[in-house]
Amino acid sequence: MSRAGKVLHVDLTERKIEKEPTSSYVKKWFGGDAIGSAIVCNEVSPQAKAYDPENILTFNMGPLCGTSRGGSKSTVITRSPLLVHNMLLTSGMGGQFPSETKFAGYDNIIIKGRADGPVYLLINDDRVEIKDAAHLWGLDTYKTQSAIKAETKDPDTQVACIGPAGENQVAYGLIYHDINATAGRQGAGGVMGSKNLKAVAVRGTKGLKVADPQKYLERWNQYFAATFPEPLTPDHWSRTSMVDAADLETPIDIFMWGGDASNLVCPPIPEEKTLAAFTRKYAVGNSGCAFCPEQCYVRINVPGVGAGAALCAMPGEWQTRFKTYDPDLWWRCAILANKLGLDCSSTCNIISWTMKLYEEGVITAKDSDGIPMEWGSREAVLAMIEKIARKEGFGAVLADGILPASRKIGKSARRYARQVKGVEYLNYWMWAGGSLGMIVGPGGTGTQIDPSGVENAGNIIESILELHPPFPGMTKEQVHQTVDGLRSAKSAHMSGDSDAWKLFEEDGQTMRTTGKALLDIAYENQTKLADLAGVCDQSSNAGPRFLTALRDFWQEIADFLTADLGVEYTPDMLKEVVNRARLQERSYDYLCGLRREDETMPEDFFKPMKTRQFGTRVFLTRELQEKMKNEYYELRGCDPVAGVPRREVLEKLGLNDLADKLSNLDFTAGTAVEGDGASGGPISSSVGEQRS
Repeated sequence: MSRAGKVLHVDLTERKIEKEPTSSYVKKWFGGDAIGSAIVCNEVSPQAKAYDPENILTFNMGPLCGTSRGGSKSTVITRSPLLVHNMLLTSGMGGQFPSETKFAGYDNIIIKGRADGPVYLLINDDRVEIKDAAHLWGLDTYKTQSAIKAETKDPDTQVACIGPAGENQVAYGLIYHDINATAGRQGAGGVMGSKNLKAVAVRGTKGLKVADPQKYLERWNQYFAATFPEPLTPDHWSRTSMVDAADLETPIDIFMWGGDASNLVCPPIPEEKTLAAFTRKYAVGNSGCAFCPEQCYVRINVPGVGAGAALCAMPGEWQTRFKTYDPDLWWRCAILANKLGLDCSSTCNIISWTMKLYEEGVITAKDSDGIPMEWGSREAVLAMIEKIARKEGFGAVLADGILPASRKIGKSARRYARQVKGVEYLNYWMWAGGSLGMIVGPGGTGTQIDPSGVENAGNIIESILELHPPFPGMTKEQVHQTVDGLRSAKSAHMSGDSDAWKLFEEDGQTMRTTGKALLDIAYENQTKLADLAGVCDQSSNAGPRFLTALRDFWQEIADFLTADLGVEYTPDMLKEVVNRARLQERSYDYLCGLRREDETMPEDFFKPMKTRQFGTRVFLTRELQEKMKNEYYELRGCDPVAGVPRREVLEKLGLNDLADKLSNLDFTAGTAVEGDGASGGPISSSVGEQRS
């Protein structure tokens, strides 16, 4: 029913287009990104690089995508040019594109090879064409979408495209759609550019059918009633502006001033420079993904700069990273990066890193094309965004990511390069559960395992209650007790341990690690379930803003799928599919070169940190981190020492081929050594730069 029914295969080298039934994958892989991941893992050699024609780029839509469940999302999966060992990239993208692809008849789009010149893929229901894109090459993401819609003479054509950054194979180039939807982190845009693929444009008119509309509607009403009326769920947040939330986060030990992990104390924000003041002046409404009642993006239009949409992390990162509260600057940066096709998080973090290098004397203005990389410099930031996207001068040094750049710059540059598995670290502090999720989750420094909803977000919600109290008349202590009670209930609901959210052990000094691995896996599994089903993970219990949501997400999705597809699904069935998908990805990453030592927080996070609430102290130690990793590996079905999935677990999930390949490698020395019967070349455990 709400499976569109086909997997679309496109070979750009041979200019060949094929279609096959989705049903050939459903029994083992269910749908969504598990299908795309299985195709990449089966067909792309671990020795391949991200920019090799052999690499496969996939767009994956689950069965609930395009239905009225809301929050319709696709997941882009490919090999990453930014991650160490070019591991698997998993990046969500919403907007209208995913639903439109389903309406055209496709659950997955699989793209391999490399065109001999710029092209774009045009899909109009059953008609699929590889079109010349020479006239589009060099255009920004806004102009590209407008040009393709003009060519098709249909404003409802949905376009996912790259800008100059993707064309130039910047390692953190993104895929951009509409004004607020991106496959942003880890370099999918660079992979698209390496294939000379400027855009994928889709128009679908077939629609979707639900097997049992009445049952589906009943489940939707239950879902809506259980979530959106709650005062602390995203509906409330979006109406009070998710962007404004950064004002609340800045003074409560979350953002790192200048990206410095030793200092979580950001200066007070002048009232006229708050994001609340900025959005009061320039916000023009909300927007979001297809059929979603949340509409969580804030639409902003600044005359002379441009229009777009934003979420909470974007303004907080652009401002605190550069040590400046300048709303006009962050919006100019965001619009420029989006048009050029750059991931905002990596871009602002790598530019602020160069400002730290300049401050420490590691680089001079001579190194950065005559531009002094001074904190808060508008000239420096805007110029470097352009240079990175076009790989010009010093921008070319930064375009391959922070680890390759640190090697090129030399001296002590590596010391200040805060990253996880090659991905520039987000500019906010995570407690034990969040830090564990950052390092062991798919990719690097992502939020795919994000228990911050019961750790950091509890502090944010306290601030919200003080400013927008849904419980009028509460004292600060009552607010604190209320939020702690919500945290305990949420922790118990997610992991069975009501104390798992707690920040410290009983001594009030040692960062708590007990229960964090179990909590992380609960969040990871629900996020993966959302990806497989084709809905936004923010609408699951794993969404960090759903502190009050105590829904049974497994049963909810099982009910939706049963009504949608006409086949009965149970939570246990879905848990097996999720576990298979997650361990497939981790096994393949290990074949590519992932090792336990790659999964670590930046060194600065093990040193004293200055905070308002807790003073200056060491919070996380390497010993505590390794203890949490051991527990996570064991619970995830992996060897507790090496972190690699265990053979018996893989075989039980039907992943015998991966078990065989992993058994030919020796993990005892911390590096992969080719054994008898291993196929392909040696697998390096070193951090490798990506070259086209």
